Amino acid sequence: MKNYEGQSIIFVCTGNTCRSPMAEAIFRWEAKRRGLPVTVTSAGTDVAKGSGMHLHSLRTLANHGLSVENFSSTELTAERIAQATAIVCMTAEQKARIVYFCDCLLLDEAKEKIYAFADFCGYSIPDPYGYPIEAYEATFLALEGGMSAIMDKLFPVPSEEAAPQVKEEPKKPKKPRKPRSTTEKPSTNTATPTAKPQTNTKKPRSTPVKAADGQEKTTKPKKKNDGRVENKRQKGERRMKIAVACDHGALNLKKAVIAYLEKCGHVAVDFGTNTTDSCDYPDFALPAAEAVASGECERGIVVCSSGIGVSIVANKVPGVRCAHCHDTYCAKYTRLHNDANMLAMGEKVVGVGLMEEIVSLFLNTEYEGGERHDRRIAKIKAIEEKYSK
Repeated sequence: MKNYEGQSIIFVCTGNTCRSPMAEAIFRWEAKRRGLPVTVTSAGTDVAKGSGMHLHSLRTLANHGLSVENFSSTELTAERIAQATAIVCMTAEQKARIVYFCDCLLLDEAKEKIYAFADFCGYSIPDPYGYPIEAYEATFLALEGGMSAIMDKLFPVPSEEAAPQVKEEPKKPKKPRKPRSTTEKPSTNTATPTAKPQTNTKKPRSTPVKAADGQEKTTKPKKKNDGRVENKRQKGERRMKIAVACDHGALNLKKAVIAYLEKCGHVAVDFGTNTTDSCDYPDFALPAAEAVASGECERGIVVCSSGIGVSIVANKVPGVRCAHCHDTYCAKYTRLHNDANMLAMGEKVVGVGLMEEIVSLFLNTEYEGGERHDRRIAKIKAIEEKYSK
């Protein structure tokens, strides 16, 4: 593994009380999980020095088993900028402000390590200050959804070394870092009956048993729990046939998508391209979308450098609702609310780790339905019919 000892990242927001402390906690946990010795801190551009973290941020982190010990808001100084390996701002406006600050101080080299969150994930992190705690939960999910992309770009680990050699402390509270999906979890009751396994001989539903007083009573045999577990697993993670396509700018991401789909037991139908020769993304995204619209494939995943071009093409096909997603929040809710049947991503935006989280949620989240969502999808279909004539 590449040695990242001594390297550091600073997450920056305005007051360093809401967004950046949450980003600090999430990234520190993920770095520890991957075994990366990276120093993680946060700062603000307009700080009331020594302020504590916002109560809603504290509670949101606690709800996810995270915290920042001995936190006190601090200002982003020229010295900290010079020492940091990377500085990630919540918005493009904050990035521009810090770049201007570096121009004024003639810190030209430092400008190369200043990023906006959207540079990695395609979206900014708006300020939840003044809103109820639900807004902070949404902010947490948006931050969490982008951390894999940031880590994959700034501190990449070869795939064969991705599994960290760090043992979790037995008393450490569980933290929900895995992708959130609506997949029903299997029962945790794994106890097996002590009776001998049944043979092929058909047995009655009930078995007479001698009671202590000599009288017979009837007991029903225990149900096999492992059968129910298997049914739940198959219900939540059913095997699907999925159309996959890319252009020359996302060949590596497409290969990673196909490998992940096959690992999960799905069938990937590859519509190309399969070379790095320059090509036109409509030539490959279109047949993939047509396969989804016709029912040949249940879902589709199309990729290019940004994910934008292939999503535009796919959405031109009636019957296709292609969601351009670069975070887990959008991947989940485009299935819950839009019943999206295709997913678009960009190789220059997401890393393999984040891609797998997005694809997992996209495939395993079921459309929740309901009058309001059905009504809106019906209006989308009406627009398709109007312009398909």
